[in-house]
Amino acid sequence: SNYLSLDSAFLSKRTHALVSPPESAAVNLTPEGVLQVSGRAPAAWIAEAKQISQQVEGITGWQANELLSLEQETINQLRGRIEYRRFGFQLQNAELRSPYFQTRYLETLQNQAKDISALVQVAQSIDRQVTIDIVGHGDGRDQGPKTLQLAQSRADVLKQYLVSQGISAEYIRATGAQIPSSDDANIDPISPAGERAAASFQVQLQ
Repeated sequence: SNYLSLDSAFLSKRTHALVSPPESAAVNLTPEGVLQVSGRAPAAWIAEAKQISQQVEGITGWQANELLSLEQETINQLRGRIEYRRFGFQLQNAELRSPYFQTRYLETLQNQAKDISALVQVAQSIDRQVTIDIVGHGDGRDQGPKTLQLAQSRADVLKQYLVSQGISAEYIRATGAQIPSSDDANIDPISPAGERAAASFQVQLQ
């Protein structure tokens, strides 16, 4: 057993040297020979370390349940910001050039475009497909075809803005919601009563 413990200590040290983990990740070899990796690391390092673990004699498995790629962490942060933001329009209006939209939402929309652009780049770097769903809402007064048309127009103008900022249209879907937004959380807190935050964003990742 003394020989075995020396052997596993040697294997552990050798494995650590071979995979050379970044400071943000921890590597542990179990007595059964399973390489456990936790913490945060670049996706490229994770792929390489996993490959090494499959090639080293004595390593019987790979366990990375507690491991997050830095790219995925960035995606999570960007996604959180993108989905949190809401955009309001004046009643019966789908115009980004209106003083109402310009003063309240233009800066937020500029930040939204930057975050979406960054998200697309990071996702591409780890071979993930992104779709940004822009969901437009009507004013909640009625549910006729005009309301749906207004909802679609609001989603469309936001998509057009993103495309004008260099984001490829293939990543963006603009949809008018059938049911007007009546969720209290969607009411723009700085607008007069009844002017709703009439568009939101959702990130789909594959």
